Amino acid sequence: MGILALTESSKLMGGIPVRTMAVACGFSSALCWLWFLTIGYYRRLFLAKITVLKKIEEYLPLNCFAMEWDQLTEPGSKRPVLLKIEQWLPVALIILFVSLFTVRALV
Repeated sequence: MGILALTESSKLMGGIPVRTMAVACGFSSALCWLWFLTIGYYRRLFLAKITVLKKIEEYLPLNCFAMEWDQLTEPGSKRPVLLKIEQWLPVALIILFVSLFTVRALV
């Protein structure tokens, strides 16, 4: 997309051919979709690891993971929002790329 932005600046999107824009936006959207799926995979993997660690923790004298969760969920403490942001960023970018292509196709 950055290379396409270097075309003629006086025209809307530099007069990029529709096919070129379709390929660029389609490829970018596919990468974002793969990114979205990868985030889901690692989220499930992380959940499985935490589940196993919690079972192991039952046999330990100190419940460190339970203490960590209690610390994160205390009233007044802010929970990490990065996990929510990282989940929806690829979707927002897909919407942007589809919108860019739509505008280019209509112009």
